Amino acid sequence: MLARLISIWHHTKLTSSRIPSTLLRHRVPLTRYRRIANLWNWLPPFRAAAEYQSIQRAALALNMSASALSRTVRLLEDAIGAPLFVRASTGLTLTTAGETLLAATRDAMRMIDEALHEPATAAPPRLVLAASGPFLPQLLGRAVSAHPTLLHEASLEIRTVASHEVAELLLRGGIDLAFVHAPELNRELMAQSVGALQVSTWAPTHAAASPCVMVANGDEPEADNRVRDTLWVDALDAAIELARCSALPLRCPDVLAPREFQQVAAADTPPLPVLALLRKPLPGQQRDLLDQLLVTMRELLVGSR
Repeated sequence: MLARLISIWHHTKLTSSRIPSTLLRHRVPLTRYRRIANLWNWLPPFRAAAEYQSIQRAALALNMSASALSRTVRLLEDAIGAPLFVRASTGLTLTTAGETLLAATRDAMRMIDEALHEPATAAPPRLVLAASGPFLPQLLGRAVSAHPTLLHEASLEIRTVASHEVAELLLRGGIDLAFVHAPELNRELMAQSVGALQVSTWAPTHAAASPCVMVANGDEPEADNRVRDTLWVDALDAAIELARCSALPLRCPDVLAPREFQQVAAADTPPLPVLALLRKPLPGQQRDLLDQLLVTMRELLVGSR
């Protein structure tokens, strides 16, 4: 073994001596690489501790002891020269340095994972799209179906998620883009305005005047304050089917109203804003496809039924 190591060392030395001097003068310094290499194995445990906000829960998820995880985080803090967490009996809270390192760690791990998988499989980029609320999932489905290029150039997954789960899913890489009604204040995410949903009253031909079918979106009044002669339904599809079968008026976004329904009352409430939330940065090909989807979504919102 020693003889082989000496042979390799001699070969490397002779090879490097034949490298043109212009290339040797422009070699990249290894100081940064050595420093990051010393920290690299500590970053995934740090990320788990930051996301679970608990050493015990993160250790359980990583299948390691809590003491080993705590020691790993301490080593990382010592190497960086700054505390990453404020430790309390209720759990862990990131410091400013910890927030900065967590954002960089997430981006680095995400980009490495994508670089490892895409060339090996030669598969189209995977995009996970999400929407929250009763109206946006159906609007997202229409946008995707109206975009044949997206269907052929990407491996798509569409999810319906609760609005309070969107930010964490984006930051962890569980979804790539989400359509929501309210912005999420996080410096690792960017929000783009897509348009607005105008809600009016629609009804099938010869519909009764009441009760009116309304879709629950989380902002409806308490039971004691609700308007009489109103039927509240959780899902838009179910509300449309109830209004259609029972010949009842329906409150829904104009762009999502059934084609056979007629508008019986103009909008009397402010439109619902539609925002796209993305994490940053995204790989070029993914970002290009998402930009195309946003264009299609904007066209749907400004167009007619």
